[in-house]
Amino acid sequence: MKRILYALLFILCLSSVVWSQDAVTRLIERSPYPEDGKTYLLREVPKIFSEARDIPDKLLLKKLREGLTKGVPPENLVEALKKRRDALQEARQLLRDAGIQEKESLLEDLAVSLELSVPSQVLREILARVASRPKVAERFVDTVVTFLEVGVPSETASAVLERILERNLEAQEIQKVAKLLEQARREGMEVDKVAVRLEEALQKHENFTLVEIELQNFIAANKPRPALRSGQGVVAPPPGVSGGTPLEEGGTPLESQPSSGHPPTQEGGAPLE
Repeated sequence: MKRILYALLFILCLSSVVWSQDAVTRLIERSPYPEDGKTYLLREVPKIFSEARDIPDKLLLKKLREGLTKGVPPENLVEALKKRRDALQEARQLLRDAGIQEKESLLEDLAVSLELSVPSQVLREILARVASRPKVAERFVDTVVTFLEVGVPSETASAVLERILERNLEAQEIQKVAKLLEQARREGMEVDKVAVRLEEALQKHENFTLVEIELQNFIAANKPRPALRSGQGVVAPPPGVSGGTPLEEGGTPLESQPSSGHPPTQEGGAPLE
């Protein structure tokens, strides 16, 4: 019976590998790369997939598909895939060490965090603190990615995350923090300054609602104002105030009528009495 089970598992693993290789081959062959680029990718990419231990193929396939769609140079794409493979393997180990059930979304967010230079020790501490609350863990890691993607420097992000951990925020509150930073980026603000203000507000207020209000007010008061278009906001002086030439509709100077030396006439040419 055990031999049958082992055989079935081997067949399943083998079929999974074959499926992955077929998917990789199809994606590369259908890409718009020149033939030499396709040949290079067909030689190197399958190696990366075969060396990925216990990593969901779909996460690497997603990275491959993104790179092919964007037309990333073959050499750069291969390096990006290797980096994602290594990050996914490290992320899986972090989850196992923390005793957190593996989810593909959480695994991918952790991998992206590692790729964006978040120290693995910081992520390890975060996971250890929120291990008993899976939903918070997932939201927290997602927020880490948001911080980095919107441009918050790693040092500032670490300070804010430390405050969030100290405050023991719930998943909904962490999500609000991420949305406020995304709002600041959309409105053209320097997100690192918003993050600093957020860290100060978290330290100052016990009530998260006050933190949220302070940050909203800060964003509203500091968002860039649109530049005036040419001529916008200029008020023309009333006639007679300046010494300029009066303008008729359309901007053409109104010409004074020259005097002919003759008395004005009524309609028909007869002199006005």
